Amino acid sequence: MPFFAFKSITLRLRIAFLIVAATTLFAGLAAIWAFRSVNQTYSNISNESYPATRAIANLETNSLELALSLQHLSAATDNQTRQKAFEQLQQLLQDGPEYISALKNLQNTRSNELTDQFLILSKQVVETNRIVEDLIEIDAEHKIQLREVDQKRQSFEALINPLLDKAQEDLLLATGKTSSMAGQEWSALNEREKINRDGLSLIRADVFRLQTLISAEGEDGYKKKSPEILARLEKNLQQMDPDIRSEGQKMLQILRAPMGQIGREASAAMLIFYRSLSKITQRQNDEVSHSGDVIAQNTTSAVVALVNTQVQTLTAIEQIKSDYFQLGGDLRQMASAENMAQLDANEKAFERTFLHAMQMSHHISSTRMKSSMQGCLALFADYKKLKQEIHQSSARRINFSILLDKIVNDNRRVTNALLSTTKNLAHDVSGNLNGKVSMLDTDLKQSTRLLFASTILGMLVALVVGWIYVSRNISRRLERLAGSMRLLSQGQLGDEIDARGNDEISDIEHGVAQFRTVLQQQQAQTEALRQARDDAHAAVQIKSEFLANMSHEIRTPLTAILGYTNLLAENGLNSQQQQYIARAQNSAQMLLGVVNDVLDFSRIEANKLEIEQQPFNLMQLFSQLAGTVAIQAQEKGLFLRFEIAPDVPTMIEGDALRLGQVLLNLLNNAVKFTEQGDVCLSVFCIEHSNTEVRLHFAVQDSGIGISPEAQERLFKLFSQADSSTTRRFGGSGLGLAISQQLIHLMGGHIQVQSHEGLGAQFSFELDLNKAGADQFSPMQYAPRRALIAERNPEIARHLALHLQAMGFEATLLNNQAQLLAYFAAGHVTDLLILEVNLCGAQQHPLCDVLQSLHQAGLPIILLCYDRDDIAATQESQLRHCQLLIKPLIPSQIRSAVAQSLADDAAELHGQLLDKASQFPLQGLRVLLVDDTDILLDLGATILGNMGAQVSAVSSGNAAIAALMSQEIDVVLMDVQMPGMDGRDTTRAIRALPGFADLPIIALTAHAMEGERELCLQAGMNEHLSKPIDAAKLQNCLRVYLPATQPVSVTSLPTVEASTLVTGVDFLAAIQRMGSLRMLKKMLPRFVERFANAPTVLRELIADGQLAEAERLAHTLKGVAGQVEANEVAATAADLEQCLHQGQVDVTAQIGKLELLLGEACSLIERWLAAHEQEQEDKSLA
Repeated sequence: MPFFAFKSITLRLRIAFLIVAATTLFAGLAAIWAFRSVNQTYSNISNESYPATRAIANLETNSLELALSLQHLSAATDNQTRQKAFEQLQQLLQDGPEYISALKNLQNTRSNELTDQFLILSKQVVETNRIVEDLIEIDAEHKIQLREVDQKRQSFEALINPLLDKAQEDLLLATGKTSSMAGQEWSALNEREKINRDGLSLIRADVFRLQTLISAEGEDGYKKKSPEILARLEKNLQQMDPDIRSEGQKMLQILRAPMGQIGREASAAMLIFYRSLSKITQRQNDEVSHSGDVIAQNTTSAVVALVNTQVQTLTAIEQIKSDYFQLGGDLRQMASAENMAQLDANEKAFERTFLHAMQMSHHISSTRMKSSMQGCLALFADYKKLKQEIHQSSARRINFSILLDKIVNDNRRVTNALLSTTKNLAHDVSGNLNGKVSMLDTDLKQSTRLLFASTILGMLVALVVGWIYVSRNISRRLERLAGSMRLLSQGQLGDEIDARGNDEISDIEHGVAQFRTVLQQQQAQTEALRQARDDAHAAVQIKSEFLANMSHEIRTPLTAILGYTNLLAENGLNSQQQQYIARAQNSAQMLLGVVNDVLDFSRIEANKLEIEQQPFNLMQLFSQLAGTVAIQAQEKGLFLRFEIAPDVPTMIEGDALRLGQVLLNLLNNAVKFTEQGDVCLSVFCIEHSNTEVRLHFAVQDSGIGISPEAQERLFKLFSQADSSTTRRFGGSGLGLAISQQLIHLMGGHIQVQSHEGLGAQFSFELDLNKAGADQFSPMQYAPRRALIAERNPEIARHLALHLQAMGFEATLLNNQAQLLAYFAAGHVTDLLILEVNLCGAQQHPLCDVLQSLHQAGLPIILLCYDRDDIAATQESQLRHCQLLIKPLIPSQIRSAVAQSLADDAAELHGQLLDKASQFPLQGLRVLLVDDTDILLDLGATILGNMGAQVSAVSSGNAAIAALMSQEIDVVLMDVQMPGMDGRDTTRAIRALPGFADLPIIALTAHAMEGERELCLQAGMNEHLSKPIDAAKLQNCLRVYLPATQPVSVTSLPTVEASTLVTGVDFLAAIQRMGSLRMLKKMLPRFVERFANAPTVLRELIADGQLAEAERLAHTLKGVAGQVEANEVAATAADLEQCLHQGQVDVTAQIGKLELLLGEACSLIERWLAAHEQEQEDKSLA
């Protein structure tokens, strides 16, 4: 049967694929045969050549490390270094044979050579280590011996110096027996000689110190400490005779010049100086003797003989002392000798010096002096003994050094041979590897050619089969069918499908044709449904808009009803009328809640509700919630708790209204569905950074709970837990659904956890941005103790957390008995936070204890919950204590603690300042000129509070115009202004007729030197520096009061700086501005104007506007100083100085300013918020 006669496509494709598969199988078998040969060659390379190459590389590394470690061992100067190098060598010697074993099969001969070389090195390493250890031991002996030399020298010096002094005294007594004139001459001669002798003693001592320094501390110690000794030595030489000074300068020149071997060259120079000094001393003594002979010509021969005898004795003692010092130097030379010849030469020098000293001892004629010298001569014998010990140890050291040099040379020779053998072995292995790689390359080429030929054959067969049948008989029909299906999938019907034939493809074509018919029918139905959907959507949109508009229309009269019923309730109605009004108000409130829910629902459904992102005070929001919900909870006898973690930020960005709406709804629901127990709002940080925070909000109650079935429909619109809930508690069923949608808009999700009868907890998490770089952190006090007496353990623990964050150590008590026992035990506390109900009755012993403690100065804060608690405090003896109202808000906790500890210092000082300001400048007409609107307003307010009549202008031209149009008594002139500055304006005013004597006072924030002189030269009378100080301003201006106005000498009180906060000194700012009210007005404007000053400064500098940047820094400096932001003012002054000098690289200054300014602005906002909260709390109280 011919190929084209088959009716089944499957059968025809199978035959075609069998032909292609047979061809492919043939090509695959050929490829397998070819690559099998390649694999055999590659296996030989992998199993033999590559391991050998790695082993050779490791041997080369091992050989180099052996050579380096041998050098370290040979040069070791202490046992720790020696032991470390020896252990490293042992490890390397153990690793070498392991690498050699990998080469046994490949290069047996060279492997044996390497093994022999490693054995030789193993023996020599042990010998080298032993010799180095002996040398280190000998060096330690030398140090001990040289220390003994120093001790002997000190003992000798202590013995011989008194003998020298005694001999000199004897000489002076002998010369004193001559005539009076001879005595005077001898006295002068002796004084000169004593000065020379003392100088020589100091010089010898310094030279000996240099010798000791060289021997004890070596070259490094000599280079570090010798300059000071050489300078003192040179100073002493300047006071000596020319001969001694000349020899000393020669020695100093050698000691200060670079030396190859400091020990040898320095000791040689000092030895030459000692010998020269001895000769000069001998000559000087001869001169003294000669002078004595001249003087003794008129004296008796007995005195002459006595004098000669004393001089001979003194000279002998000096020589003995010099020889002893020389012996010490010889011993040090012997200890450092490098060879036996040098050691023998040093020993001979020692013997000569020793013999000379013994000979000089016989020149001492005085029997008493000879007896006194026996101790000194005994020390010579000790040096003799030390010489023998040092000679023996030095000889051993020299012999060991020679042996070590020989072993080091042998080690170097063996390591070189080891490296050479390794390189030769690497060359042989490399040649073998290259041959195998070449064979592998040949096999690969043959395999490639065979594989290429078989692949071409298979491709030709497949191409012929595919072109004959697949392309001509199947592909074209499938392409037409695929095009029709593509159009159908896109919703287009396309052309009619022509289904011909009786194979599988024709069956598909019939099916696609039927699908096209069905799709045509569905398109007609879909178009009808789309039209119906659009109509329904339009109806829903109209309904939502209608609900939104109608809700507003309903709320307007409903609000009026609530307002007028409240007014009606205040007009003295009887009890029945009050009851009717209360029911009407409750009904109106319920109706208003339903309308609000419907309004929010309609807004959300109509997509008209947007979540704002504005900074707000989170603590203030909690305070508002507490004030709203607490009354409802108290009426039901429930306890409302807020547990807000100390690290929750005060200022955040978000929609305060919507967040408060959600929390209020959850809290109201908790109160509504709870009959007894408590309701708790907890807030804490999950994670936070410098700019963002994730907060967890949870509302928990002990109410009726929610069943699992009810939880599923809890957040659906117009539904509650069950149908009885609406009848029992009321409500529209929209609250939780709207709250869930609001939280979704904020990026969170409300979750519920509840069991029926066990209460419920609603929680959600929100990611919020912090408002400002520096968030509020609790003020830190010095470590103090706080006592918390609260029956509710949850509240006590929460309060303790906040106190610990402020630096307190908190102790918790929960009843009156514990309180009495605590104070009876003599415990001391710095702060007591007490629940009102634990105060005790008036007759209770605890009441008297608390009253006495409060009178003794103990700060007490009373915890209250409802009006009854507050009323109870007014009847108590503790009615003057601070109150803290539950539920607890962190800002209220901080405020109560601060006020209790500081006794409301800011308020007290503010009252004192307001009282001190009693219009001292009444009747004075002042022209205030300043280009900064904040400072202009501030100055005008301060002057107005003092009673002055103020005209305020912002430029020099405006100041001149004001002077021409009105009478002015004095001008306050800002120096730094754009256009015409203060000095130019003053010169212009002085040039006008009639204004030569007008008082003009300069106001400047410049800290540059000479600023006051420049102002006076421009014609100004006085100079006041910014920030403006109210007291200084008053004292300056009161001398210009009109003659009829009595001068007030009222001065503002001095206020100490606050110790509770840093960055801005608020109390000093109150004093400067004259009132608390003025400070509260000034601070918000400061934040508004200068919060982004660093950014503006960067832009001005980038645009090259250095003058404008300097002016902005100048203005910021003045205003910051005015509000007592002293660190900001100082940084702005530094920045202004840099810009004035033309510096443009001020990145560090602007960065510091940005940090300090951000802290100051954040601190100001917190201070203002705390004062607002305090005023609100006082108004509520």
